Amino acid sequence: MELPRFVLFKSLENNTYLRCTNERQGDLRFVEAEDLSLDVKHEVVMAKCGGGLVHIRRCKTGKYLRRHSEGSASLVVVADDPEEDQSKWYCTLFKPSPYTKDGVNVILLQYFHHGEWSFLYRNNDGYFRVGEHLQVSKVDLHFIAVDWVSLMIKFLKDADIEVIVSVENRKLRTLPRFVVFRSTHNNKYLCCDEDEPNLLRFNGKDSMSPYSKHEVVMAKRGDGLVHIRCCCTGKFWRRLSEDDHWIVAEADEAEEDLSKWSCTLFWPCYDGKEYGNGVQLQHSQLGENTSLYQNCLTAGKSPHTTTEKVGLIAFD
Repeated sequence: MELPRFVLFKSLENNTYLRCTNERQGDLRFVEAEDLSLDVKHEVVMAKCGGGLVHIRRCKTGKYLRRHSEGSASLVVVADDPEEDQSKWYCTLFKPSPYTKDGVNVILLQYFHHGEWSFLYRNNDGYFRVGEHLQVSKVDLHFIAVDWVSLMIKFLKDADIEVIVSVENRKLRTLPRFVVFRSTHNNKYLCCDEDEPNLLRFNGKDSMSPYSKHEVVMAKRGDGLVHIRCCCTGKFWRRLSEDDHWIVAEADEAEEDLSKWSCTLFWPCYDGKEYGNGVQLQHSQLGENTSLYQNCLTAGKSPHTTTEKVGLIAFD
C-alpha cells in the first residue's frame, strides 16, 4: 500500500492525532491536536528493501520511529537514521495495509516484533504500542492516514488564498548551478535585500543584478536535496529562527541535520503536469513548501492567512 509522502495518523475510534508528547524520550501518544500543527506531521519514506515497507519520520525533528528498547512494546521517535536489518531490535521498518472499517478507508500498521509482524495499536492511555496476538475487536488499531498536502490545499482555499500550482504528484526538479528565481505572483526576482542583506524578497527588476544571483549546491546526503547560497553575500538560506518560518540568507555553513531548525536543505520539485521552468522549493526540515508573504519567502503556513498568493517560482 502506498501512503502519501506527508501524513497525519488519526485514530478512527476517537479522532485524536499521533504526536510526540515528550521531546527528550520521544514518546508517541494519540491526543487532541490541530491538524496543521507540525507536531503531528510525519513523512513516509519508502524502504530501500522494497516490499511496500516504509520508515516513518517525524517532520519536526527528523527522527524515525522505532521500539523504545529491546523487548519493549512501546514505540518512540528517536532514531537518527533508518535501519532495515530486521534482525536488529531497533529496526525502523513498518508495513502499512489497507482496510475498511465501518465504511471508512483506514490502514493497519505492522512492525517486526519478536521475529514476526505484529499490529500497532492505541492503548487505553493513548500510547502507540506494538502487540502480539491481539484481539482485534478489543483494541484500537484502525488509523486514518490523512494526506497533509490535501489538507494544506484545503486550508489555503478556505482562507481565500489562491493556489497557483498544485503540490500533488510532484517530481524532482534539477536546477542549474547558478540561478535567478522569479515569482509568478509579481514577476520580480528574488534578491538579498540591499538594505536588509539577510532578507529574501521578490523585489528585483534586473535579472543580471548580483543581488538576484543564487548558487545551488548539491547536498552530501543526496536524494535531490540542495543548499541554496546567495552569491552576493555567500550566505546559505535557512529559517530566521527556531520559532520563525521566514527564509533568510544567513547561514555561514551548510547544515544537513534535519533535527535542527537551522537546517539549510531544500528539495526542488515541480508538478508532474508542468513542463516549463517552474519550481516549488520545499523546506526539508519542516517538510513544507515555500510561499510568498508580503513578497518575502516563507516556509509552510503563513503567520497571516489572507491577501497573499502561494506562488510557483520560475527560474531563469
